[in-house]
Amino acid sequence: MCLIIDANAADRVFGESPSPGESRLLRWLESGSSRLVIGGSKMRRELEEGTSHRTRRWLALALTRGLLQMQNDPAVDQVELSLVSLNSCKSNDEHIIAAAQVSGARLLYSDDGELNRDFVDRALLNRPPGKQFPIDGTRQQQETLLNRGRICVSNACRRRG
Repeated sequence: MCLIIDANAADRVFGESPSPGESRLLRWLESGSSRLVIGGSKMRRELEEGTSHRTRRWLALALTRGLLQMQNDPAVDQVELSLVSLNSCKSNDEHIIAAAQVSGARLLYSDDGELNRDFVDRALLNRPPGKQFPIDGTRQQQETLLNRGRICVSNACRRRG
C-alpha cells in the first residue's frame, strides 16, 4: 500500500524523536512493505523548502532504496488545477488529493483536520476510500491498518522484489 505524508508532519516521522506511532510508521516504510508517494510541483516544493535537512536526507536515501513512488508532476499538477477550479476540497491541499488520485495511494499521515476530512471524502477518493494513519490510535489500530494489505488502487504501491 502507498502512503502520502503531508509536509507538515514529515519532520515528526523522519526526525530525531518520533512518537511510538510515527516510529511504527517509519519502520513499516523502511521494511519495504509500502512506498511513500511524492508527486506534483507543490508537494515537492513543500518537502524541499518546508522540512528539515534530516527529512530531505531520508527522502533522498529512500529514493535510491526504491521506497519512493515518484509521480509525474505535470499529471498531478493537472488534476490539482481541476480540483481547484471545481472548488472540490475543503482544505487548501488539492495537491495531496491530486497525488492520491493519480497514484492510487489511499493512506495519509497528516495533522491537518481539513485535509484529513478531504482524504476520506468518497466524492474525492473512493474505490477504495482514503484512510488516515491513526497516529493517536492504539498500537493495535495502527498495526491492523498497516498490515491490512492492499487498500490502494495501483499495483505500483507494492514494492517489487
